[in-house]
Amino acid sequence: PFRLFPQYRQYGSIHADNKKQLMIVGNSASLTGNHITIFSLLSKLDLSNFSQIVTPLSYGNAKYASHLKDLGTSLFGVKFKPLLHFMPIKEYYQLLSKSSVCIYGNNRQEAVGNILVALFMGAKVFLKESNPLYLYYKSMGINVYKLSELNSEIATPLSREEIEANRLTLRCRYSKTKLISLIL
Repeated sequence: PFRLFPQYRQYGSIHADNKKQLMIVGNSASLTGNHITIFSLLSKLDLSNFSQIVTPLSYGNAKYASHLKDLGTSLFGVKFKPLLHFMPIKEYYQLLSKSSVCIYGNNRQEAVGNILVALFMGAKVFLKESNPLYLYYKSMGINVYKLSELNSEIATPLSREEIEANRLTLRCRYSKTKLISLIL
């Protein structure tokens, strides 16, 4: 399954039979990530199936990162894991490969690389409906979800069939042949 994205082969993939799940919220300490809104939505849900809620805060606004660290800790306790320092890229991909849910609250196209990797790795990805990426991925037939769909089903990972369907679509859309045909 890693022919299109061979650099991710070593990281494995999400399987629908995970007992405890890992969640990623956002990709940076930027106000455009709308973390506070997401944290508020998540705080109303049963997150007992999640072992960690990881929030990358290693770049962006340091004051905002500090605020998010405090807020996340107060809302989610020991489950909240802010990433305050840069990780080597291999470690970050390893983290993405273990994530069953990734939530990006951006109104605009941001975190595209993270989102593509998360989708390929089998994560259930939630985006703001106002984000053009949401409609773009939906138009491709990719299984992505709206932030308004953050509910008790958050703990239900994508099925193997949904993961493979996402991968097939990504392989077709981003294949070397496809990319060459776009520039010729």
